[in-house]
Amino acid sequence: MKPVCYACFLNKPKVNIKALKHREIGVIRRLSPRPKSKTKDEIVQWYDGLIRRALKNGIDIT
Repeated sequence: MKPVCYACFLNKPKVNIKALKHREIGVIRRLSPRPKSKTKDEIVQWYDGLIRRALKNGIDIT
């Protein structure tokens, strides 16, 4: 048992038996959702695409 705030206590997640079974046998690998933050590679790819689009449209990026 660990202490939690009142809001966390009231809004605790409800886990059904089927989901619990899948967690225990390893069917569900990721219990929490994928983070929304971008990785370094994703940011670099976005930036490269931005530069390509600017050059394609004739925008001076210097």
